[in-house]
Amino acid sequence: MPAPAFDALVLAAVVSELREKLIGARVQKIQQPAPHEVIFSFFGRAGAHRLLISADPQSPRMHLTQVRREALKTLPGFAQVARKDLDGAWLEDIQQPTLDRLAILKFSESELIIELMGRNANVFLLDGERRVRATLRPDTGTRGLKHGARYVNPPAPIMGSLPTSPRIGAFAEAELEIRNIALDELLTQPFAPHSVMDDAGNTLGVWAFEPLSVLPGLRFPRESMSVALDTFYALKSERQGESDSRQKLTRAFTRETDYRKKALADAKKTLDEAGRAEGYEQSGQLLLASLAQIEKGAKEIALDDWFLGETRKITLDPKKSPHENAESYFARARKAREAAEWADGRVADLEDEISELARLSEQLSTTEDLKDLEDALAELVGAERIHPTQTEPGKKAFDGHKVKKFEIDGWTLYVGESAEANDFLLRRVAAPSDLWMHIRGAAGSHGVLRTLGHPLRVPDAVVLKAASYVAARSKLEKHARFVPVDIVERRHVRKPRGSAPGRAIYTRARTVDVSPAARE
Repeated sequence: MPAPAFDALVLAAVVSELREKLIGARVQKIQQPAPHEVIFSFFGRAGAHRLLISADPQSPRMHLTQVRREALKTLPGFAQVARKDLDGAWLEDIQQPTLDRLAILKFSESELIIELMGRNANVFLLDGERRVRATLRPDTGTRGLKHGARYVNPPAPIMGSLPTSPRIGAFAEAELEIRNIALDELLTQPFAPHSVMDDAGNTLGVWAFEPLSVLPGLRFPRESMSVALDTFYALKSERQGESDSRQKLTRAFTRETDYRKKALADAKKTLDEAGRAEGYEQSGQLLLASLAQIEKGAKEIALDDWFLGETRKITLDPKKSPHENAESYFARARKAREAAEWADGRVADLEDEISELARLSEQLSTTEDLKDLEDALAELVGAERIHPTQTEPGKKAFDGHKVKKFEIDGWTLYVGESAEANDFLLRRVAAPSDLWMHIRGAAGSHGVLRTLGHPLRVPDAVVLKAASYVAARSKLEKHARFVPVDIVERRHVRKPRGSAPGRAIYTRARTVDVSPAARE
């Protein structure tokens, strides 16, 4: 069974209802809740009514609405012109000149042409000479209906009995066939708005007459066409919102799993490197014992290895002295050993988190309550990472705030480079368990070190390096070899009400003295 659509018959029922309630009413308010939607608030003898007109290609429609929608923050051009021309205007007439998805709202000096033809849907505001003043959507067709152009009617529909007319749709064709009447006969009958359900109780659509092609238990009369449409599209929007949330969660699970798999591979590489620490230490000792044998600028040397009882080839940096090459191997050995303990725990943590993400992801396909999954994911990865803000076309990252990003051994650090950016990091970026950093006793940048919900698992070496980056962006950086930096979980930081940008107070901080890192 085809689902009923917003066809010319549905629009005819809407126009009939609007003629009864809106003719003689005055425009009180004009809003745009979406780029392709506009709402006109009327007041007249029948009381207050809000008329929704949507030129959205996915759901073009017109009907009275009770659903409240927030207006766009920036008033689009259509609404600006409509307010100028129609604010306070009286609605004189509403017409559907042909049996098509086209309606005309006539005011004393202006007209609204509402074309609801699928992907070509649009709304045109015309002046007294029927010239285009504004369009709800940019005209992309061949009619050339841009600002100042004279309005041209769309191609006329094929009139007569169905199924010859393609403007009505398969559902209406089925209804005419089951009634064994022509279209013009159907239009002599009074409108009887009905909702059509499926076997699961979901609303498939609404129609202007009793749908005889639908089983009695799946068709329900409604008090008006607008009520039926308003309810149907509100439920459709809710279902779409749930579908979008499910898709966002699916992407979040995939993103977080991929992130951890990459981090796991890096941690395993660190463990492999830790296994070479003893060899680095031995190479350093062999170099120290053979400094006189090493020629300056050499790239490699073969030395007797008393550890293994054979000859060992050792790679050298030709730009360094023999002693500096030895120290480099000792440094690599220390770094490998220091990272070993962290990497071992990191591998275990990541493997546990990947398993948990797989378990939660499996539940996503069967659960009805997405909130529980969102809460579980938020606890694991941080609430702000579930639905990350997507950078819109033409929109700068971090809402245009000056924020520097660093990667430190697989951990992410954000550093604000202005007072406003510091506020943005504190209020919009940092999760409660992230580590917030600021130089003690002086002005400087705020830093936010991501902890993925586990601040105690961040290696000290990573924390100190992050603090050195924050210290490098303070006023003390030029005057001190070591700079004190306070570090605390974001949950213990707050911004005093009414305080200047960049101002914050905090408790439970620990202080580390770090040498400011070179600016990057």
